[in-house]
Amino acid sequence: NFCRFFVYIVFLYISWVTVRNTAFFAFVGSLITIVNFANGRKPFMANSIEAGLKSFLPIIEPKILKIIEYGYTVILVIFCCAMSYSVITNRYYRFEKAMQQFGIGKVDIFFPTGAVDFIKKNNITGNIFNDALVGGYFIWNCYPQRKVFIDGKMEVYGEDFLAEYKSVIDNPDVYWQGLADKYKIDYALLHPISPHSKNLIKYLYKNKNWILSYFDESGVVFLNNLRIPATCWVMPTFRELDIENYPKADRLLTVMSFANFFLYTEQYQKARPLYAEVLKIDPDFAEAYINLGAIF
Repeated sequence: NFCRFFVYIVFLYISWVTVRNTAFFAFVGSLITIVNFANGRKPFMANSIEAGLKSFLPIIEPKILKIIEYGYTVILVIFCCAMSYSVITNRYYRFEKAMQQFGIGKVDIFFPTGAVDFIKKNNITGNIFNDALVGGYFIWNCYPQRKVFIDGKMEVYGEDFLAEYKSVIDNPDVYWQGLADKYKIDYALLHPISPHSKNLIKYLYKNKNWILSYFDESGVVFLNNLRIPATCWVMPTFRELDIENYPKADRLLTVMSFANFFLYTEQYQKARPLYAEVLKIDPDFAEAYINLGAIF
């Protein structure tokens, strides 16, 4: 059916362009697959045979089609059960190195609430560089007084800008200074458990022109020593980890966030026991094993 095929291709394309659209493709694609499979249950070209017409296409016998149908159903059920188990136990998110986890409600660690409050309270202004994964929250909380560098709607920024962003987060030693000069960056907002922030936290922490001014489990703020006036300097704020003060839904990623920050800043004696604590909470957290191994 050409119409179904066209709809399928359209939704496949928009999901390819932007990951956030994958859910739409999954919904539409599932419906089209179900309809196509239901239509396929009728013996192929049976009506033509009954009419006495010769056909160059083979006939699928009902018995064989029934076996295929049952086999497909069993495979689909097993796959759905395996994926559901993986999502419920958070193994899927760990495998994808995603910050999400299964459950109901809001997980505060995904949003740099403390870091944004710090920026607003101390009236830090100018041009920001931010991790794309926290850009949406920054827009929601700070616009129009402060404008974001990038957010999750990456399709609107263009390929050249995204290539520039990716070069910086992958290799800040080479590309950061050029980008900071080009866009006149005054401060940076990063996230300790975001893969986009890992290399930049390492780089800026060692860079004498950038001062670590704020850190907690959901946000890291660096100020540009060369662009922020001396009268605007603020007292650095660093939150201490107290596991019992965090909801159970937040504890795993909170401890992981602190551990990552200490690893990136080469404070290995602090990072090591925190990774061990992560593995007590979730023994299957592969990234914790990898980072713990990196310390040794």
